[in-house]
Amino acid sequence: MEHAAEKVATAVMVPPTVALDGSRTAMQWPNFGFCGTTTDFCGIEGCQSNCILNPTPSGSGSSSSILQNKVIGYYESWSARLDCHKVTPTDLPLDALTHINFAFAYIDPDSLQVVTMDGSTPSSLFSDITNVKAIKEDLSIFVSIGGWSFSDNGTATQPLYGEIAADAGKRQTFADNVVHFMKQYGFDGLDIDWEYPGAPDRGGQEEDTENYVSLLQVLRQTFDRSGNKLGLSFTAPSSYWYLRWFDLANMIKYADWINLMSYDLHGVWDATDPIGSIVQGHTNLTEIKLATERFWRVHIPPEKIVMGFGFYGRSFTLADPGCSTPGCPFSGASNPGPCSATGGILAYYEIMNILNGATTGKKRGTISPTHDSVDAVNYFTFDNDQWVSYDDATTFKQKVDWANGVGLGGALIWASDLDDGKYTAHAGLLGRSIQSTPSLQNIDKALSAPQAVIQDLAGSNGQNCFAYKGDCVNLNDNKAMSEACGAGNTPVGWDDAGCGKKNCHCGKPICCPTNPAPKNCMWRGDNNGKGAGSDCSAQCAPGEVNIQGIGSSWGGGFLNDGNTNKCGRGRKVFCCPSPDFQQVTQGCSYAGCRKSCPTGTTSIFKKEGECFIGYKQYCCPDPVELTACHWVGGSGGEDCANAVCNSTELEIDRAQFGGSQTGGCSYKRTKAACCTVQKAPPKPASCSTNLCKALPGFCNNDNDDESANGYTKRDLALSRSTSSEHVHVLEERGGSETYRVDFGNDIIMHVIAIAYPAIGSLFGGPNAANILRQFFRLIPGYCTDTSIQTGNIGKGKKPSGLGGMQTEHPIDRQVMARFVQSSASGSLPSGAGSALPPIPQAFYTHYWDVPNTQLHARPAVGGPNGIQPLTPNDRVMEAFGSNNYLNPFMAVDA
Repeated sequence: MEHAAEKVATAVMVPPTVALDGSRTAMQWPNFGFCGTTTDFCGIEGCQSNCILNPTPSGSGSSSSILQNKVIGYYESWSARLDCHKVTPTDLPLDALTHINFAFAYIDPDSLQVVTMDGSTPSSLFSDITNVKAIKEDLSIFVSIGGWSFSDNGTATQPLYGEIAADAGKRQTFADNVVHFMKQYGFDGLDIDWEYPGAPDRGGQEEDTENYVSLLQVLRQTFDRSGNKLGLSFTAPSSYWYLRWFDLANMIKYADWINLMSYDLHGVWDATDPIGSIVQGHTNLTEIKLATERFWRVHIPPEKIVMGFGFYGRSFTLADPGCSTPGCPFSGASNPGPCSATGGILAYYEIMNILNGATTGKKRGTISPTHDSVDAVNYFTFDNDQWVSYDDATTFKQKVDWANGVGLGGALIWASDLDDGKYTAHAGLLGRSIQSTPSLQNIDKALSAPQAVIQDLAGSNGQNCFAYKGDCVNLNDNKAMSEACGAGNTPVGWDDAGCGKKNCHCGKPICCPTNPAPKNCMWRGDNNGKGAGSDCSAQCAPGEVNIQGIGSSWGGGFLNDGNTNKCGRGRKVFCCPSPDFQQVTQGCSYAGCRKSCPTGTTSIFKKEGECFIGYKQYCCPDPVELTACHWVGGSGGEDCANAVCNSTELEIDRAQFGGSQTGGCSYKRTKAACCTVQKAPPKPASCSTNLCKALPGFCNNDNDDESANGYTKRDLALSRSTSSEHVHVLEERGGSETYRVDFGNDIIMHVIAIAYPAIGSLFGGPNAANILRQFFRLIPGYCTDTSIQTGNIGKGKKPSGLGGMQTEHPIDRQVMARFVQSSASGSLPSGAGSALPPIPQAFYTHYWDVPNTQLHARPAVGGPNGIQPLTPNDRVMEAFGSNNYLNPFMAVDA
């Protein structure tokens, strides 16, 4: 992805022939999308037929604009340390982007751990880039591992991808390391930038082609098992020279999309290629169209391709200043840019400075760029013999229009940090003004992106689920079921769909994203009162939702309320428990016949048919979270067919008459009470469960006093008094605390925790922009089920709505005291022995709290604005969070 000097395709595209050569590699070329009649393609057995000159994409592609799907901005990590045009993560135009790809991370040759690309890049930059999600919550941050320099000849990293891909053990180790890295820093996905597998001039081997597929498969499987929803993409070149080694059809089975490097089509490297030393636009749309045909030949869906846009220009020194149109000769690279400092390339901000006359102090005449409308590129000359091509709003639009017409899946930018300070290139690409990042920080996200309202209950449980539409699958074949659902999904049920035979337990799976997949789903509709035996009701049970409207005349499993016989009338539906039902109906109940709702509750609907006179009211505690409630009787009069709630509603109850004294359903069928969920402001957490009874060992038998056995909630401080080992339960947050460690034989040491801000001042401290602006509350009555309710915290240094909240450490500070105890004794808290030898007590008693100048010289905790503690105690405890280092803290229930 880094400005690669790619070789240009020299294949001759003519019908109707395909290359066939005696070698294994050449035999593969047609399968990978390459055609031609030159000696590169035709061997001793002649040329194969059926080579389509201008293939078209398979399917219709994406129905949305590429700019609505994905706008991925690559971020060059070295730009954070430049003396000129320095760009930190918060300087990026976040308003323009849906994704950021951090370029680059490297792989440690010995451990296969993910590391920074060089010693000049601090690991804190990994946290800095993922922290921008606190500014724009819907951003996805990927780490891009590799790049052009990663695979340079003579480097220790060049063979790594090939070695990892070739060895099953290394593939798994690398995949595990990537998952650990992404969880550690908060990345959302991995982008593999291997430049290039198989290519002999880049250290590649023939077997890289097959091994690359295996690597992607292991990564996908490991990601799916991780418990996190992690994305996976890879970069692909536009040139035949390097793309011929990519088994695209099999690679895309495991990747979410392909980042197509549809730039750098030309550069000074052309001098040694057959095309020769002539100037040409490096983002030529005509050639981009030809490049994508290689993907169409192997049936890559267009929505799986993200098109690359270059925010820079390739530049040359003209051999003859009088000849400056594409095709004219060049003598070499251009002069280096004043900041990019590399011949042959100019950053977008440098091009804008040239056009605006703001560079080097030279007096230039007005420059009038030439627009090549056929190839959708601009170019101009300056300083007599300097030539550069680039894109602007006009040529960006030409490319976007073409990509939309084909149905591509998004846009990627190399690189977002190359734009000027006005975000000119981003605005030109998106066709709108770009809001600055500081202005985004001033938006009250609680108003701009209200997450407190469920717009679609089907979306809160199963929004990306789908019913498999392919051929019938053997339901006993786990591999076939998995392949039908595809990478990242898991079967949660199945539909007979008419597939079931005596000799085959067959059907079609219902698939949902692995994380989180809905549980305990079942087919409903067979239990249909006393009507015709073949009638089906299409009704879920109260508290369930029909995800994605999935229904069938047969139904299926894994669970059902009847059988898989085909319905004569109506249909069966696939229903899953609503994640909101128990919460929003907690405390709700029917009042007695003709009774009013109790004080503190509100009636949301009434039910007829159970009282001799009058009706019952359904009463819920204030503030009510259920609105717009009504009864649905369906169609067919008393038949009550299709009496179901719509996808934006939750079914609360069923009754024969519903809310009316007349018009009840026949055949013991029922109407549905449907409500819209409007989440009210969260209530303070209450715990209705006795934790001492629910969690064995949490309390001892000494009057259930939590302090008696040392079990504690959250950050419970040990006594400051050296004469007492008792625990003070739930002390005030904010102060420093001293934790006592008793080694025995009257040898005692103290772990001293660092002071940290109370909730009222948390968001006004240094680097407070890095704190997660969300609160966490236990859902009432759920305290043993670890159900957590989250919400956004408003803007400013003194946000409202923090009543009943406190500053909390995600990792309890007392864990350090327990670590000291265990590491010195060699015994784990469980009583088992440690696999590692004990740390001598002398280290803790002689060095733990003693100033150390070498330790003080180490980098500051939390980044350059942090402090450099003098003692081991202070450095370790600073990492838990302090008044100087706020990043780890969260706002939680007091």
